Amino acid sequence: MHSLICNGTPQVLERDDSIQPGIDKDYKTPNIPTLYAVKGAFGKILFYELKVKDFLIRYHLFELKENLNINIIGETNLPEIFIPLWAPFSYHLDDHGPIDMHLSQYSIRYLSRYNWHAFIPKTKQPSLLSVHFPYSFLQTLTGIFPQLQHFSANVAKGRLSIVSGDGLAFATTPMLQEAKKMLHCQLHTPELKELLLECILKAFLLDGTENLVQPRSTKATWRRKGERYGPLGKVAI
Repeated sequence: MHSLICNGTPQVLERDDSIQPGIDKDYKTPNIPTLYAVKGAFGKILFYELKVKDFLIRYHLFELKENLNINIIGETNLPEIFIPLWAPFSYHLDDHGPIDMHLSQYSIRYLSRYNWHAFIPKTKQPSLLSVHFPYSFLQTLTGIFPQLQHFSANVAKGRLSIVSGDGLAFATTPMLQEAKKMLHCQLHTPELKELLLECILKAFLLDGTENLVQPRSTKATWRRKGERYGPLGKVAI
């Protein structure tokens, strides 16, 4: 797990299931039990994490009372698809530079050791979804999509690398549906839930990789009853 600094103050990130989101937005809150949290004058940040065999789902939920300058430092040994939900997200990554992401844009990246900084306004709070996958599955993807060969070689050498295609790609509707399923899976039998999540994760990664190297998407929306979420946020339908 990483360390973080919020508005200039170092935070202690601890596992704490007692800190729950106060927002009345159930579509933002995942059905994932492992929860790390920090809270302060700025509000709350909830870090959800779920391991599915050799895959890892990480989901960051912000509930801010004021604008937030956040700095996150950590390391990872897995490549990932990274996508902001509900709002745009801009951040500065050391050894790379600034990255601006519109709502539902994403990239495949491998960060190894990382240090990134972001300014998150109270009025536009994203949720950040990362789906990490093992090198063995990256090799499978590379066999299907040879455009990943350079990225795969960088991962093997432990080098920071980001695949963003011709600019950052937009998530397709199937990708957002798969993201919703993995975050809200309700099966109570652990074995069945793990099997279903593994299938959803692999479908999400395959769809995301194909769309990134062979772009076909427009700005997809994430629907729930009575509303539509797209690049401009929520509109009534």
